[in-house]
Amino acid sequence: MKKLLLKLWYWVMKLLKGLDKAVDRLVPIASAVVEGVKKGIETGSIDIIGEVVKTIIPGEFDDFIINKAIALARKHIPTISMQLNIVSEIANIEDPEEQLIALFAKLKYTEGELWQKFCTQLAQQILVDLSNTDDTPNEITWGESGVYVELYYKTFIQNAA
Repeated sequence: MKKLLLKLWYWVMKLLKGLDKAVDRLVPIASAVVEGVKKGIETGSIDIIGEVVKTIIPGEFDDFIINKAIALARKHIPTISMQLNIVSEIANIEDPEEQLIALFAKLKYTEGELWQKFCTQLAQQILVDLSNTDDTPNEITWGESGVYVELYYKTFIQNAA
């Protein structure tokens, strides 16, 4: 059993070391945005997302990419919430800011597997969208993003807590 776990750990480390520069640069941003969203939901404040992200990754990344990631989160939170049937009431709300406020109020009480799915899908979607540029369309696929997000979260965020 120990040998199997050791082989698995070496495989994970090899995978992490082999990540290309785009993944190295974008996975921490996507993960930090999701952490910011979590904090925003806990406090009930949408505006805190940017502050949390910039605190988690201060000065290391271009503000343009961070702001784009935050905008992507704001765009995808309603869609993912509706896909997972977390909330359906927002369909009647037209203002995107009001939608987010209603969602944050509802998401505050979401937990367990549903909460994990929400956070994972949000991080995956942000990562895929950030990597999809004119120069490199679909550089990171949906499936790959799930692996990268999961490895990064378990290695750097969960172990740091």
